[in-house]
Amino acid sequence: MSLVLGVDAGGTSTRAVVATAAGVPLGSGRAEGGNPAAQGIPLACANIAQAVSAALRGEDPARVTAVTVGLAGSGVLQHPQAREAFDAAFRSVGVTAAPHVLGDVVVAFAAGTAEPAGTVVLSGTGAICARIADREEMAIADGFGWQLGDEGSGFWVGRAAAKAVVRHLARGASASTPLTGLVVEHLLGDQPPVVATGRDLADLVCGAVQAGPPVALAALAPLVARASLAGDPMAVVIVEEAAARLVASACEVRDLSDDSPIVLAGSVLTTPGPFQDAVRARLDEMWRSPVSAALDGASAAAWLAACEAFALAEAEARSLHAALVRPRTLPPIG
Repeated sequence: MSLVLGVDAGGTSTRAVVATAAGVPLGSGRAEGGNPAAQGIPLACANIAQAVSAALRGEDPARVTAVTVGLAGSGVLQHPQAREAFDAAFRSVGVTAAPHVLGDVVVAFAAGTAEPAGTVVLSGTGAICARIADREEMAIADGFGWQLGDEGSGFWVGRAAAKAVVRHLARGASASTPLTGLVVEHLLGDQPPVVATGRDLADLVCGAVQAGPPVALAALAPLVARASLAGDPMAVVIVEEAAARLVASACEVRDLSDDSPIVLAGSVLTTPGPFQDAVRARLDEMWRSPVSAALDGASAAAWLAACEAFALAEAEARSLHAALVRPRTLPPIG
């Protein structure tokens, strides 16, 4: 019996799924980030191999006949040495089928719908939007990384929150507002040092941020969502601005007359709450299209592998998608 393997390798985590050709999942595995642009080739490949090995536990890797990998930072594999190291990671765990590498946006779109065309709006640690046609990326907006873009991403949100909090504190304002309290507790612990002035506390927050890696600011995004639900004005502004920037990116790749599906992907947008609601409200103002959430990129990658390996007819592909991927269509707003 032939098996298919799907891998969703992002900047924060990597997940692998092994399934039968009929769409029965047999195993899954998880590891740290597999984005070679962010992690470097050796570590990314090691993490991918770890996730695949866990997914294959108890199965014969020689039975895997098709592999699809959704890979953030896939452009790195254009270098022959990088590609060889990538392929070797699969061979190291017994998988001899050559991995077919797709951009993470293609897999994210397939995680939300079986349709071959539409738009994906992705906000996780980074942010990118893409127009998909025939299950290939046709146009992309943003995705430039935290230094130059990723507007509306978890990193962008976290940096906006940290900036708002330090300025709020430096003015001598109260540290007990919902957003300020959550950010200070996250960065300094639940018992921050006693300081004389708001500026001193702001400096401590600055020091804590600067002591860590820049992308660690993405961890503040869920706190912004919590503070927004509590009515914090600073958090509400950040949520709305993030939504505006993400939808602006979507407008770069999607015509106003387009009625194809829209898929929301990445942890910022697949988590129910203020960010998802704000983006959906703005999308709904512009397009009356079905919107779904991409929840299982690895299973979507396995589905794409099966579609290609077994030359599935469209009806067969849709049936397999429903069984293996199980996307979540979001109810209409209001």
